[in-house]
Amino acid sequence: FYVRSLVMSSAAPTSNAVGSTGGFFVADAISYSVSAGGISASVLGQLSNGTANREYTAATVGTSLGGVAVNASYQNRGSTASGYTSYNLNASTEVAGLKVAGGYTSHDPASSTTTTSVYNVGVQYPVTDSLNASVQYASATGSKSLANIGLQYNLSKSTYVYTTIAQGTNTTVLYAGGPASSSTAKTGYAVGLVTNF
Repeated sequence: FYVRSLVMSSAAPTSNAVGSTGGFFVADAISYSVSAGGISASVLGQLSNGTANREYTAATVGTSLGGVAVNASYQNRGSTASGYTSYNLNASTEVAGLKVAGGYTSHDPASSTTTTSVYNVGVQYPVTDSLNASVQYASATGSKSLANIGLQYNLSKSTYVYTTIAQGTNTTVLYAGGPASSSTAKTGYAVGLVTNF
């Protein structure tokens, strides 16, 4: 529900959230993906170019077990004080039209002795053929929490509108330019239009 902007620029990183926003492009990287026997996997490595902070490795593997989709992933950025290591495990399934998903993330920055653990769960239900409703909740180390309620209305096969209300406690910003972290619950709103070409 809250996705930090990607910061994998070609410049050497200077912190845990480093470089300039680079979209989905990782400079000087090699990736390989394979799918066989119901298992899909991929790995990506960024060349260090002599800068330890710039080294980046990521891998993911996924499969379906008895109607439950399971995915595990790993990422590591450098080995200096600005580096980090993250692990993620998530699963999803569908029961009587209700989509249920949950996951766990562990994030360990090299500059800190504290590892952040995040647990999340979400459900989505098709109210009508065109309208989907969803509820999501996440809890993280430090008494942090984030809850979302969302609606998505399909205008066509390629276009939909959506609205979301999110409330976070002890969180970082809920949206770009939003209020900074505090123990007070904060509420964010979003309305959008998405079309695929």
